[in-house]
Amino acid sequence: MKAVIRSITKQYCSHNVNAEGRDRVHVCTEVDFVDDNGNLALTQTYAHLPEDFDGSVFQRQADVMQADIEDLKRREEHLKRVAEEEAPADDAIRKFKLEFGDKIVLREDIKNV
Repeated sequence: MKAVIRSITKQYCSHNVNAEGRDRVHVCTEVDFVDDNGNLALTQTYAHLPEDFDGSVFQRQADVMQADIEDLKRREEHLKRVAEEEAPADDAIRKFKLEFGDKIVLREDIKNV
């Protein structure tokens, strides 16, 4: 994941005023986050006070987003492996229910009276 700066401007924001009650100037940055194939994943707009502005935050955010994507991929792979490992047990349970479901009452079938 890579952070690509779309625009960087200065803007006065009314939600943040100075001691005199005037709007404070902010560094406003519009950032595209693109994956390794160049596909746009997200566009985000940031507003920082000049004294708080740190341009490296954008790539750090991209790195965190990439780590989240990789974690999700690993989780999907794990869940797929678990499903494959559990498939024989699931099949056995299904088979049991089909063969004996009408002869044996299963707790999940008991209705509260």
